[in-house]
Amino acid sequence: MCAKTNQSKGESVPDADPPTTDEQYEKEEITYPEPPEELQPGSRNWRKLLLYFGPGAIVASMTLGSGETLFAPRGGAIFGFSIIWALVWAGFVKGVMTYSGVRYRTLAGENIMSRWAKLPGPRGWFTLLMGFLALLAFPSWVGGLAKMLGQITAWVLGLPVNNTTAAALGTIMIVVTFGLDLLGGYEAVERAQVVIVAFLSAAIAVLAIATQPPLGKVMGGLIPMLPSDYAPFVHQKYPEVAARSVWVEVVTYMGAVGGGIYDYIGYVGYTKQRNWGIFSRSDADDVEDLVRELAPGQTVPIDTDESNIRRGRSWLKAPQIDVTLSFLAITFFTATAMVLGAQSLNATERIPSGFNLYTYQATWFTDIAPGLDILWQIGVFFAIFGTMYATWEGYTWTWLMSFRPFSSRVRDLEKNNLNLARTLTFVYCGGLGLVLMWSDLSAVAIVTPASILGGVFGCGLWCFGMIWAEKTALPAELRGNNLYYAALVVSGLFLTFSGIISIIEYLGLMTF
Repeated sequence: MCAKTNQSKGESVPDADPPTTDEQYEKEEITYPEPPEELQPGSRNWRKLLLYFGPGAIVASMTLGSGETLFAPRGGAIFGFSIIWALVWAGFVKGVMTYSGVRYRTLAGENIMSRWAKLPGPRGWFTLLMGFLALLAFPSWVGGLAKMLGQITAWVLGLPVNNTTAAALGTIMIVVTFGLDLLGGYEAVERAQVVIVAFLSAAIAVLAIATQPPLGKVMGGLIPMLPSDYAPFVHQKYPEVAARSVWVEVVTYMGAVGGGIYDYIGYVGYTKQRNWGIFSRSDADDVEDLVRELAPGQTVPIDTDESNIRRGRSWLKAPQIDVTLSFLAITFFTATAMVLGAQSLNATERIPSGFNLYTYQATWFTDIAPGLDILWQIGVFFAIFGTMYATWEGYTWTWLMSFRPFSSRVRDLEKNNLNLARTLTFVYCGGLGLVLMWSDLSAVAIVTPASILGGVFGCGLWCFGMIWAEKTALPAELRGNNLYYAALVVSGLFLTFSGIISIIEYLGLMTF
């Protein structure tokens, strides 16, 4: 292992036993490789810096297809401009929590799930809790997304849009998207998602300019306020929507926007493919194994020499760019889609629901010029298709990261047989997802529990877990500042309590 040591070169003790892993760590300090020139302090090479946007595009695309193209305009259609704040805030706090995970991985050289396995208490309880929350959510999102994609495909092809058609086409899309992931792997997924995110962001920007929304109402929607009830037209025309708790409805949007732990655990895992920080070392796998073997509460022995700290912090510019661009796209798209929903759908009392999850939004384009609805059909098809495509890769990395701290077989799958890991994801998620998709449940009903548990409640727990991990694993010189930890605390409180209240209301235990 290539690291700074405290021993003089050339010294030897012939009769000494080989050092144990713990003894090695007493003598060695981990150093960071020199980052590329564009990551160095003072660099302004934006062309090269933008190339660090990649893993975050997968996160953005995995959520743009559901949260932003469906739930954001649905929220605008139901509540008008009044809850823009909830979706914008959800995008911000999830950006904070996502960055915290990849920041830790870049500096410490291990996935956050491995560190959480050492939390006080029964071995691995927190890692397993987060992993099982993600596993529970997988089939719901696969089934719900496939049903959405089936509806869109039927609509585009001019076929009857009903449960049977949507489920049949959704089944085909499950197989097709998985096959593409199996053939292309991570690199192909990343490249495709960068294009999809860029296209959708550009399209929504053009719409926002063309429709000229009332800025006063938009700004008013940024003031936190939760409606006490649905508008009269919702009760009259959409009783199935009115039957849902207002709180559950709004928190479902928040959970869908920006994704959940089922996305972020995987995101932190596959950023390893980009070789940021410690992972740019030639012996990165050895370092990761050694860090994983540290005793609970033991700080990662990183060299705290000023030059090494500078290199470590310089590497952080890479995930900062990736996460910032990802969540700027998510938040911008979300807010704009909600404004468009409020302006066009709320005024005409049309709510995306049932088998009309995406058809009403086509008026955004036809209001500009007749016949432009084809742009929406193409755009939303590739948005959901891209989401399904990215899901297989994201969910594979999520369960690998969740269980690698406990199993050498899982670690071997990650290193040597990712296609087998992807196939296991397909069997579990695709199998149970098909059951949900072929049921009589609507796509919204299918994804609601997953959105609340993994998209809100689990995200709150993540924030608190990150504070513990940084305080115990990183040397003081590499820990975040007070503002960073304050953002994690605020994000954690908001997401955790929102999730708890929603779970209670969803189960019908109490109404707030």
